[in-house]
Amino acid sequence: KGTLVSGILLEDRGFVPVTALSRDMTTHTSSLDASLEKYADRAVHTKSPGARERALQILSHLGRLNRDDDMRAAQQHIEDNEENDES
Repeated sequence: KGTLVSGILLEDRGFVPVTALSRDMTTHTSSLDASLEKYADRAVHTKSPGARERALQILSHLGRLNRDDDMRAAQQHIEDNEENDES
């Protein structure tokens, strides 16, 4: 989750804006696919060897994540927000 204060920074790292604000005021949520795409692009197009190495390390960590767990967590977050909005 992220907030609007760091919106551009979050989007550069693969977070996507939410379509509706919830009680916790989250404005961006993580997206595994978007993160993989952003860091892969950074690894390919950067001229700095240090930045390339960091992007590759992050891609390595992202590659170890379980997509099914990520999707379940996202669905749970949506359901939790819906329950909180009803309260």
